[in-house]
Amino acid sequence: MEKPTDEKCERCGAPLVIKWGKHGSFYACSTYDKEDPNTCTFTKENPINLPDLDSADVQETTQEEYCENCGRVMVLKRGRFGQFMACTGYPDCKTTRRLDQGKKVPDIPLDELCPKCGRNMMIRHGRFGEFTACSGYPECKYVKQNFIGVKCPECKEGDLVEKRARKGNTFYGCGNYPNCKFTSAHKPIAEKCPSCGGEYLVEKNLKAGPVIACPNKECDYERPAPAPEAATTTA
Repeated sequence: MEKPTDEKCERCGAPLVIKWGKHGSFYACSTYDKEDPNTCTFTKENPINLPDLDSADVQETTQEEYCENCGRVMVLKRGRFGQFMACTGYPDCKTTRRLDQGKKVPDIPLDELCPKCGRNMMIRHGRFGEFTACSGYPECKYVKQNFIGVKCPECKEGDLVEKRARKGNTFYGCGNYPNCKFTSAHKPIAEKCPSCGGEYLVEKNLKAGPVIACPNKECDYERPAPAPEAATTTA
């Protein structure tokens, strides 16, 4: 299933839609056709990770709660992550709130400006932790992805992004997900393996200390990671 949005594809300019995969929701170009390899394959992560509202069960609440963004009534729904409150204005308003989130963590304003509209960026808190987004939401839906400066070794097109899994652990995936499903539990390095010629190496933190290693299970290349520069102190 998919939901229309007001956002435009950064590659071809067509409208973006929200789709749902096994890892949650994501943005995708509306012109994509899996039967036609020439259609636009642009995708980007949706860190807010909206539940599948159409398949959620709607329940009545004993006390009305109003959406902080548009003022409509919030309703209790049940999705694959449990119960949550959702705005009745969906899909025009996509505000949701977990029932277990307790006191709302305040957003933190930043000096960094949104490259899309020029407003200040803010550190916000979503289902999987902190993320940086435009303070102009919902008018501007720009979300900053934590790119690590390494091209995807699998598709050679996407940039690798640091992500957070549902259990809270960090992993690295391709920014072109779901068209490219490359993931790594360890931070990739843009360096070919000198032993087997593999496309990249990874940083691992072992009990004996951090190492740079080849992710190829048939290759045993490994070397100590360079020690971080000692902090300088002033008298």
